[in-house]
This record gives sequence, structure tokens and C-alpha cells, in this order.
Amino acid sequence: MRVLVAAFACRPGGGSEPGAGWALAAGAARAGNDVVLVTQPRHRVSIEGAISADPELAGLHPYYVGLPAGVMEQWDRVLGLRGLQLYYLSWQIPLLLLARRLHRSRPFDAAHHATMTNEWIPSGLSAAGLPALVLGPLGGGERVPPECRRYLGVRGRFTERVRAIAAGGFHVAVARPSARRATLLVAQNEEEAARLRRCDRPVVVSPNVFLDPTWFDPVSPDRGGTRTDGSLRATDAKAGRQGGPPRYRALYVGRLVAWKGIHLALEAMRRPEADDWELHVYGHGAERRRAEAKIRRWGLAERVVLHEPVPRHEVRDLMVHADALLYPSMREAAGWVVAEALAVGCPVVCLEIGGPPLLVGTGGTTVPICGDVPGNLAQAVAATVGQPRRVVRWGDDRAAGLVQGWYERATGRAGVVARPVA
Repeated sequence: MRVLVAAFACRPGGGSEPGAGWALAAGAARAGNDVVLVTQPRHRVSIEGAISADPELAGLHPYYVGLPAGVMEQWDRVLGLRGLQLYYLSWQIPLLLLARRLHRSRPFDAAHHATMTNEWIPSGLSAAGLPALVLGPLGGGERVPPECRRYLGVRGRFTERVRAIAAGGFHVAVARPSARRATLLVAQNEEEAARLRRCDRPVVVSPNVFLDPTWFDPVSPDRGGTRTDGSLRATDAKAGRQGGPPRYRALYVGRLVAWKGIHLALEAMRRPEADDWELHVYGHGAERRRAEAKIRRWGLAERVVLHEPVPRHEVRDLMVHADALLYPSMREAAGWVVAEALAVGCPVVCLEIGGPPLLVGTGGTTVPICGDVPGNLAQAVAATVGQPRRVVRWGDDRAAGLVQGWYERATGRAGVVARPVA
């Protein structure tokens, strides 16, 4: 099949959306399709290097539209890519124009809008006149449940309310008509799938998590004996008990924004079940100062340490040596950091909401959102002590089979593939 894959975010070896974009485009090529990849110029060097190094990607042909790589790097460095979704929305116009031009010169059998697929932002491909269109994996429609809103704070509740109104209106007015032109919708979780079924299109569920093989390299975690700070470099305080027995070590990795659950994590650390635990927080965000104030006010400075963000490969090392990942996000489409922890056998404790429960499997615990939620989290973290480390794989080797199944279903061409797909 000749397939157009639109991946606004796309980078070989990347995490989150860029990693998913590359995995889906490369998977489509490895399944034997003739693939045109439309993406931004930002990661052109790494994309073309990966294609030239892998003979299986000979059928992958990249096209680049958007701001130059230098402009994007400066935007990221100075403003942290604030306003990226507006840029992504405007990016749909050159995507549409390029798709139409390429389709006229040599028709496509299918198209796939693969990344940055918020369910409330329309795809430019939906108006390109293509014979079959796959949208997703889609997310963005998740909501913080009423039981958890008290942990957002005043600013967090206001932000979530504005988001719900804006995204809901945009979805009904623009994105839903766009989605109804698709042949197949892919949802990242069951909550999103329930919303997408209102578009009266076929829906399948699959998270957009595709870890590259290097993440699964053998590891030898040290979970016994005397603990040291190691790669957990304290910046705001020194963790650990002076002259006392070592504590168990939990991680929080993610942005410090209200809906990610940083304040819920701090509430859990106040509970007696967590007395033998220290929490190392890696991330930046608008809630950092509020979190620092709570740590001081609640007397947690000895057991909760706020660190600067670290590169992705260092996060992996932190997970190898941690006793648990505490991930109390209150709305999440998927959650790459959950899969990254599971891949090295680090137990995960998350809420029974959105995408993370779909990833956890036997590698962690999902906590119900009823009753005492912080207490439930603290109990679940404490219960990981003594439990065997179980590895759960969400590798990019599954991408080829997934996308080929989507394309065959969308085009009605079951069995049309250039070579067998595992």
C-alpha cells in the first residue's frame, strides 16, 4: 500500500509524542508499505540518519513542512514551546496542501494522522480527499473526575474548567465533523474510546507507547543493603535519615502541573504508611513553588526532594534503582513514563483513571479514586516492598503489526502486505 503518515512530532529514539511518531511511521514502512512521512524539519538530521542506517526503512520517504529547526530550538529554550498547540493547529494548513498535491501526482491508498492527535483539534488530512483515513491514537478528551478535583487547588480547578469548556466546544464545532470523515479512529484508552464512539465511526483502543529496544537492555538494580544518593542528586535538600536505617525510594517524574497530581503525591507522603519512604521529584512547572511551600509547611523536607529535570537516559537509571514510581496523574491519555518504569521492572502506583491502568498489567497497582485517595496511594506504595520486580514490555516492535492492521481495516484490503508482519 502507498500510505501518507502525518507525524507533527517525530524523532528516532525520542520519548512521548516524538517517539510515537517515529515508531508509527517506521512501523508502517517495516510492514512493507510505501510510506510518505510528513513532519517538521526539527529532527530532520536524526530522521534521515535513521533511514540511511536501516535497510528496512528504504520505503520511508520524509517531507518536511513548518518552522526551521533553529527557530523551534530557540522557542523551546526560551519559552518552553508555549503556544505549541496553536502552531500545531496552523500546521494543518500546509499539511493539507501538501497531501493534496502528493495525492494528485501519485494517489495514496490510505493516510494516517499519527501524533499530537488531540481529539479536539481537527486533522488537515480530513479535507484532503484521501480514500481512507486513520486518526490516532487519539487522546485529550480525558477529564479530572469530581472525586479528585479537591487536589487541584484553586488555580488548577480554574484551569481545568476553562480547558473543558474550550476543548469541548472546539470538539463539537470543528473536530467531531473532521473525525466523522475518518475511516478508523484509534483511541488511547477506554475513556477516550467512549467519547469517540459518538462520532459514529469504528473505534479501536491502543496506547501510543512504543519504547525502542535500548530501553529494555538488561539491568541489575540494587534493591538491598545500604542505599546512597547515587544518581539521585539532591538540589533543594539532602534526603535520607541521619544515622538511621535507609528509606525506600519512590520517584515522581513529570511536569509540576496540578492535574499531574504533584499535590496528591505530597498528601500521600504525609500518611503514616509512607513514613519509611522518601520521594524524589523530577520536573518543572507552575506548581513548583506551591509544592515547595507544602513541603516546608508539612515537615516533609527530610523525605521529599525536588530536583531539576534530567535527560531521559538518566531517568532510566533512576528507575532502575528506585523502589516504586508514584504516578498520581488525574487525567492521562497514556503515560510514557509509566511504560518506561515498567520496562526496567520498577513497580508503578497510579490512579484507576485514563490510560495508565491499560499499561500497568502485572507491573504495578492501580488505585481506586473513591474514599481516601492519598491514603490509598500511600498503602499501595508501601505494599510494593518485598514484591518481585516484573517487567512489562511496550516495545516499538509491535508498531508494524498494529498499523498494518489499522490500514487493512480502513481500506478493506486485508492480507495486502509486501512481507509477513510479526
